Amino acid sequence: MIKRAGMLLGGLLIAGVPASAQPAPTGDAQIGKQIESSFRHDPYLKNNDIDVRVKNGVATLSGLVDTRSERVRAETLARANGAAQVKDDLRIAATASPTVPE
Repeated sequence: MIKRAGMLLGGLLIAGVPASAQPAPTGDAQIGKQIESSFRHDPYLKNNDIDVRVKNGVATLSGLVDTRSERVRAETLARANGAAQVKDDLRIAATASPTVPE
């Protein structure tokens, strides 16, 4: 009973990301669509340009995010939406550097 309850609780919340009410995706294309949808609806990631490619259950994320926490969040969402593994090729956008007078 305790083991079952632990498994149920683990599926409800992953690092602040609520579990989807939809059934778990099965194929690579479906996993990719689910991940992209979660990025579009996430308040922290929706304005970033993240490319998602899934092959054999491995999601490759590429593009730009603003912060390290957004990078981690993207990985977490990819796993929560069906990716067995995540290859993180995301880059963090450079912060504006002060201009040096000439």
